Order: sequence, then C-alpha cells, then structure tokens
Amino acid sequence: MPEGRINVTSLRTVTRLSSYFVSSGLALLSGVALVAGAVTAPPLSAGRTDAIAIIHTNGTTTLYLPTAQTNAARGDALVTAFAAHVDGDEIRVGAGEYDVPCGTLLLKDARLTGTPDTLVRAKTNTATHPRGDAIVSSLSPAQKKHCQVRGIRFDCNLQNQNYPAAVVAAVSLLGGGSIEDCSAINWGSKGVENFVFIIGCQPGNGGLHAPKILRCVIDTPAPIVNGQVVTAFDIWADVRGARVTRDWVRRAEIAYCVANNITTGAAVGQPMAFHMITPGSWASGSIHHNLAWNLRGGGVDPYKDNTFIYQDSFGGSNVALFGNTGLNICQGIYIGVNDATLTFDHWRISRNHLTINSTGNRLGITQSFGARFSGWEITRNYVSSPAGHALFLDSGSRYNISGNTFEGVIGTGSATITKWRNNRRPNGTILSRPAED
Repeated sequence: MPEGRINVTSLRTVTRLSSYFVSSGLALLSGVALVAGAVTAPPLSAGRTDAIAIIHTNGTTTLYLPTAQTNAARGDALVTAFAAHVDGDEIRVGAGEYDVPCGTLLLKDARLTGTPDTLVRAKTNTATHPRGDAIVSSLSPAQKKHCQVRGIRFDCNLQNQNYPAAVVAAVSLLGGGSIEDCSAINWGSKGVENFVFIIGCQPGNGGLHAPKILRCVIDTPAPIVNGQVVTAFDIWADVRGARVTRDWVRRAEIAYCVANNITTGAAVGQPMAFHMITPGSWASGSIHHNLAWNLRGGGVDPYKDNTFIYQDSFGGSNVALFGNTGLNICQGIYIGVNDATLTFDHWRISRNHLTINSTGNRLGITQSFGARFSGWEITRNYVSSPAGHALFLDSGSRYNISGNTFEGVIGTGSATITKWRNNRRPNGTILSRPAED
C-alpha cells in the first residue's frame, strides 16, 4: 500500500517494534494488541525513527511508514494516517521532518503527539484560503471539544507560499482542546491577521471549557515583509456584549509560553504588529508565568505595536494575570476596547515583572478606551518604563492598586481608585495617591 500501513502478526515483530519505539522516546507498543494481518510496508531498519502510529480506543495500534526517508514521503504518510483516524484515537508521530499541504491535517476529537525531533512543515505553495490555512486544525463546522496537540515543532514556511494574502497558522483548534509543548518558526502574515496557535469557538456552540496553551514557543518569523498583525497565542470565543453567556470561555489557561527577539516594522522578518498573548471573551481563566524578552516597537500602529498581553476586541471577566515576566519589551499589558457595550470586570493583575524599553508605545499596564471596567486589582507588580507610562488608566471604577513598584509616569484619567496603598518608586519612595480628573 502506498501509505506504508503495517498490520503485525508475529510476537517477534511486536517485540522489535516495541523496542524501536522505546528507543526513539515514544514508548508506544509495550503490551498493546495490534491489528492482525500482513506486513504491507518495508520492515523497520536500525535507526528508523519516522513511523506514525494510531493508537485506537480498543487498544490496537496501526502503524504507517513512509515509502521513502524523505520529507515529502513522511508528509504523505502523515496525511494518510490523519485521514484514517477517528474520535478518541491518538496519533503519535516519530522523529523527522514531515512536509504536508496546508489544510490537510484535520484533527478529530483525538490527540496528536510528537517527539522532540518531530517537525511538521507547511508544504511549499499549498496555502490557498483567503482567510488563511493551518498546518493542523480541527474539523469545522462540526466543532471538536477535546483535541490535543503536544510536542511538535511547526514550520509555517510562509516565505514559500505564493498566495497573495497567505497566512499559515501552526495549530487552529475550533471548539476546544489544548496545545502543549509546541513551537513555531517562519510565521507571519502576507495580508490578513494571523494567529499562530489558536483555540476558538463560534457563537452557538456552547463556548470553550478549560482550553489550554501551555509551554509553547514562538520562534523566528518568516523572512518576508508582513502585511498584517500576528498573534502568537490566542484563546477566544466570537461573542460580544456585556452579558456573560454559555458561549464564553471558561477556565482558560495560557501559561509558561515564550517569545523573544521580535521587532515590529516594515522590514523583512518584522510583523506589522505583534501580540504574544490575547484572551477573548473569557468568563474565567488565567495567564501566568509566561516569558518575553526583546520585543521592540516600530510598527505602523502605535497602539497594537509589539505587546506582551493584549486585547482590543472582546470583553472579559474574572481573569487573572500573574507571574508573567517581560524584559526589554515595547508594551506590557494592554486592555483597551472602544465599545461601550463590553465589560471587563474583576481582573487581577499581580506579581508581574515588566521592563519597558524606549521603542514604540512605551506602556507598562494600560487600560484604555470606552468599554466598562470595574473591580480590578493591580497588586505587587514591578513595572519599569522610564521613558513612558508605568501605569495608564483611562476610566473605570473600584480599582485596588496596592504594593506595586512603578518607574515612569502614572496616569489615572477618570478612573475611580478605591484603594491606593504602599505603591513605591524603585528607590523606595512612597507614591502619593494620583489626583482624579
């Protein structure tokens, strides 16, 4: 068979395969029953690590071997395996590079797992969708709730896509799930906004429950001139309005993710604007212990520019941002939506460490524009923005701002501050309560 499917019959073969997967870090087949049948692909040879296994819910395993040890053949085998999997399966991908056409890896309610040496690349000139393609995506419109993608490096290969407005996401899960221990290179946008790792939900589908993006890395962007905004890690529900409904996101988590050495602008390899993390329509959740450094501004939009944590489109309530570190970055935490129907209630911004450089917008913690903000706690943060604002509040009510260290301008606009206590300069000087406009 062209896809190299293996059905194993002998104990000797099971033993060889089990030893192979253990040695390659997959530890896959020990004690697992396999589908009976004939071997229909070349046997595994010493050092062969590029097998693909589907572990079924009944305990059996089906293997797929590339017909040749090339990136294209490995990609073909992976596409074939994806076409065969069903809800509840786990697809385990061995080491090696896999070139796949954009939009062909459609994940059902299943798990996709790689090794530290697994790289999946968007095949050259296969991005064709006007709103963008993804290397791995969940089926739509039949949205999936339990997809998991873990342990894979993705090459978006945007520089080798001819489609005029091409964007290539690494993973796009519609309906829910988790993305863990993944990374992406050669990302960007030729014409429409791109979200490299995204978990989303459309209205009327019951929202998202406990979606997670954990321990992921956004690496080198594509060497192209970018035409739009790029967001690295995004969890959102496409709903608006002040009232929290069943279509919102609950118990979301974005944690332990990394971005570094990204400059916005109009030159090759520079996104027009970059947002590391974006939460949209969260009814509850946390963004914590993420790390960014050397995010430099210069993009065409000073508000969007190059931001650690950013939201400008959807509301949110009961969101905690804590333990995040941004060093030498353009903009720290920016929450601003010019829409009076949206609310941002009960946000807790605590124990974040932000040092802001002199590029771009130079903002530390910012609340801006016309949405309704209430009941925020901004406590025990260290924010240094000597060339700009350490804290800027445009409006809102019932702010508790306590125990912070601020270096830079503090502006509170028309915001009503209920508690201002023990806020200091880095030299220990106590900051007096800002005057209200």
